[in-house]
Amino acid sequence: MGRGEAMFAVAAEGEVAPAPLTREARRANLGVDCAELLEWRQWEAGGEYVKDLLVKNVGGKSIKLKYRLPATKYFSMEFPEPIRLSPGMSCTVPVTFRPVRNERYDDVIEFSVGSHGDRFVVPVRAVLPLIRIESPSVVAFGFVPVAWRC
Repeated sequence: MGRGEAMFAVAAEGEVAPAPLTREARRANLGVDCAELLEWRQWEAGGEYVKDLLVKNVGGKSIKLKYRLPATKYFSMEFPEPIRLSPGMSCTVPVTFRPVRNERYDDVIEFSVGSHGDRFVVPVRAVLPLIRIESPSVVAFGFVPVAWRC
């Protein structure tokens, strides 16, 4: 999925989560600053890996945040208690990743801001290492006989 493409995820039965907003759009429209995504790159199946998502109120008013747990069992978080943030305050939300197989994992954390129901999502993903082999397009062996044996 390209960076500019909209990504949707099933949030609950029949409900579709909103497309991820850019960090700048979240700051301007909702007064919330946090990472655009959480990504795990080096991991092994059977392990447990924790990353912290820092959420900060960059607006001028106090806000109340709620989040919905990721839909898959591979990403987990603490039970979602409402978070109240005064202007300039921040909080850390730990996200745990527990892979069972060597494959790519994708999910989202959905946040709702205030009583108006403004929502945004933060994608969470775990990617496999990329193996890249480069070789020249032409290999010159010089003048040698074909199928020659010593």
